[in-house]
Amino acid sequence: MRHSTSEGRFSSASAQGRSDGRGTSGVSAAEGWWVMVLALVLFVGHAVLFQALAFEWGGILRFALLFLMIFGLAWLGLQRRGAEGVHPRGHRRAALLAGAWAFLVATVAGWFWIAQGEHDVGWPLTTAVSALAFAPLAVVGWRLARAGAR
Repeated sequence: MRHSTSEGRFSSASAQGRSDGRGTSGVSAAEGWWVMVLALVLFVGHAVLFQALAFEWGGILRFALLFLMIFGLAWLGLQRRGAEGVHPRGHRRAALLAGAWAFLVATVAGWFWIAQGEHDVGWPLTTAVSALAFAPLAVVGWRLARAGAR
């Protein structure tokens, strides 16, 4: 196990939380809620993106979605960063695994449902796959919100 010797802005709060047995203090519930909103936005965006080619105006829909996602994700990132607090033990690993899972699912689904052109897969399946891709990120946010509410 590796130990950090840095004296970063949250190191003392984390060390104090571990030493007194109460857990990490300074966890932000608001940051957890912003992560859950991020997961929701990514879920909806990918669900629409996976089905956009089935619509007559699918190209325009994809353009508008991607344009809105660029600004929306930047804004959400700033909101989350402003609410950032101490992260509980294992948060970084969980967030990285959730991101890797989302990337893998979106890459595979994107290959079959975007790169190959039109497809006959219905919206219930593509929406379920999108939900499956971003559910772990929502759980990461929920764990932060729950830890911050204590």
